[in-house]
Amino acid sequence: MPTPDPRERRIVTILFSDLSGFTTLSESMDPEDVADTVDALFRRFRSAIEAEGGTIDKFIGDAVMAVFGAPASHPDDPARAIRAGLAMQRELTAFNAERNISLRMRIGVNSGDVLWGGVGGDRATAMGDAVTVAQKLEGAARPGSVLVSGATRDAAGKGFRFEACDSVSVKGRPEAVEVFEASVV
Repeated sequence: MPTPDPRERRIVTILFSDLSGFTTLSESMDPEDVADTVDALFRRFRSAIEAEGGTIDKFIGDAVMAVFGAPASHPDDPARAIRAGLAMQRELTAFNAERNISLRMRIGVNSGDVLWGGVGGDRATAMGDAVTVAQKLEGAARPGSVLVSGATRDAAGKGFRFEACDSVSVKGRPEAVEVFEASVV
């Protein structure tokens, strides 16, 4: 008898980040030093994400994907994700100063419906359009910024300032996504 599918639909907020300048830095460093640098930085990012109740979904090279709303959800997950993204930018600034390097990072944050569950027998992950949009927002962000979708902005509540940016086209979507750069009030 087949086991029940443990996947479930959830409303979550996805944070997708990617380092800028990492390739140039890694070309001038020993591979062990690169690994030590990334490990130290990603530990700080993990702390910033987990301090806001988020879960690391995956590390992909020099990118981080985090989920707010799975496996545990909070009514303010969009605000938590934005605060985590802004904290990650502050952590990177401090890290650069400590190590005398100049990495930058782009962050995209989007809220929406996903399927939360395992793929290929592996641990749970978020799958769906909300993830794709977060990654597209990250790609459209300027280094040092946190871009959020209109859905995330609308659900975030008070405590943030949002500056409208050019909308972002996402393949397969008939309408572009509203985009805002987030900062603290």
